[in-house]
Amino acid sequence: MPDWFRITNEVAATAAQAAGIQFELLLDVSVVMNRTGILPGDEAFNLCTRIARSPHLRFGGLHAYDGHLHQPDRPERRQAWLAATASLWAFRERLLAACLPVPRVVAGGTPTLPFFAELSGVECSAGTPVLWDSGQPRHNPELNFLNADVLRTRVISKPSAHRLTLDLGHKAVASEMPHPCVKLFGFDDASFVTHIDHICQIAGIAKHVGIGSDLDGGYGIEQTPLDLDCIADLASLGELLAARGYAPADIAGICHGNFVGFLPRVWN
Repeated sequence: MPDWFRITNEVAATAAQAAGIQFELLLDVSVVMNRTGILPGDEAFNLCTRIARSPHLRFGGLHAYDGHLHQPDRPERRQAWLAATASLWAFRERLLAACLPVPRVVAGGTPTLPFFAELSGVECSAGTPVLWDSGQPRHNPELNFLNADVLRTRVISKPSAHRLTLDLGHKAVASEMPHPCVKLFGFDDASFVTHIDHICQIAGIAKHVGIGSDLDGGYGIEQTPLDLDCIADLASLGELLAARGYAPADIAGICHGNFVGFLPRVWN
């Protein structure tokens, strides 16, 4: 495996000598997530030492990202944060004990921003407050940020009575996330009741639609629909359907009657 530090140091030496400067480097430390960075062990310690001893480089401190922590419950998230960052603080103390100054620590994702903000000598690196996405209020309801930026889109075609084509671009907007990966303002119920209504409109009748769960009770922010945080939220379905003009018999069918009538027919 190439000695990337030696290669970096040689490149930095050429550029630094020409410009008469030093290049500052921060060490990216992996804290449980193991997505980026180096584990805070002997290899990381030796790398920090090599940076500090280089005449062309300046050791600027440590960086850590803990984006895997997004528990909605703040006390639970804080406990997970304390456990995840314990190795980071222990590594910083090891460097300081070896007389290696750690000028600063740049750390944090959006969910742990309040915890890092309480500490001195830490630069918070959370980026989501700048481009606040619609999922964060569910993950971190107490942060109460406002949208700093939104995306504009146009309707470019209407292929059917209940379908629109937008020019937003799926691959450009959170393509790794499950649908719906965007939130359209003014359509707050579009991820729950609107889907049921959409299928009823396609079928032309409400008798072929029913609700149920094969997710072993799996509701919440990691499941869909997005606005069903727990099974108790299903109790609002009848009222929401009634507001859309559904008759009591159709509501009863969607909530239970259609499945109750269908299963015996299939079984027999």
